[in-house]
Amino acid sequence: MPWSKKSIMDERYCAIRAYMTRNFSKVEICQAYDISRPTLDKWIKRFHVGGRPSLVDRTSRPRTCPNKTSVDVETLIFYLSKKKDWQAHKINSHLSNISQNPNHLNPSLKQNAILSH
Repeated sequence: MPWSKKSIMDERYCAIRAYMTRNFSKVEICQAYDISRPTLDKWIKRFHVGGRPSLVDRTSRPRTCPNKTSVDVETLIFYLSKKKDWQAHKINSHLSNISQNPNHLNPSLKQNAILSH
């Protein structure tokens, strides 16, 4: 008989079922599944809101990036570096004159492979 493999979602569901039987304390469940209490609380909350499908892994990637350089500024940086053959210091000066945040300059240039790493 082959070993049965449980998915992460199944493991989480088993932990929640153990909690719902009220036969085990949260501490015992956390020790058995090697998780923290806040993690178990998070899983329980997700389960009550969305059922078993809500126990799948979620990305930790932020939904937004408020400091990201706008596409317009990146396009301008790319244009100035390629078409006008300007270097980083001149582009930085130009962006400062038109009140753009020059702190975004180097990441944008690196992203567009204009500056060497």
